[in-house]
Amino acid sequence: MLLSSHFPSSYQGRRRSRSHAVKQRGGKSLCEALVEDHYSPCNINACENSRFCPKHGIEYRDRTREYKEASTRAHNLHSAIRKIPRNLTRFPTVQSIQPAINLVEKYLYEAECELRLRREHHLRFFARDGPDEGHRARIDITEERIYFCRQ
Repeated sequence: MLLSSHFPSSYQGRRRSRSHAVKQRGGKSLCEALVEDHYSPCNINACENSRFCPKHGIEYRDRTREYKEASTRAHNLHSAIRKIPRNLTRFPTVQSIQPAINLVEKYLYEAECELRLRREHHLRFFARDGPDEGHRARIDITEERIYFCRQ
């Protein structure tokens, strides 16, 4: 499933800016995160020079770290997968195929984890604007790699 099915086409190519912040009385910006239900907006003032309140600012940082760590693990495994021969006759024995299968399974797990974490992150913190081009490109590439590994 491609990313475009998760976000309306109007989100494609849009960049986030502070001008999109929700304003409250007195000109203060409200936190742009959605609360845990992924539907209701947070009603707390955003920190100065931030899109988020203190609680969601910390959560944003932690969730960003989580998906980036999953991305790094998936990337490292993908580099190893690229060295696996696609032609089964290149494996000397049937038993020598199992480590390659295990490696692909590990990659699929990490890549799917990265996709899930990125999508949750986008829905929670960028519901209004959708993901930026870099995030969309990364998700599309990861989806293509998962598809290729499953073939």
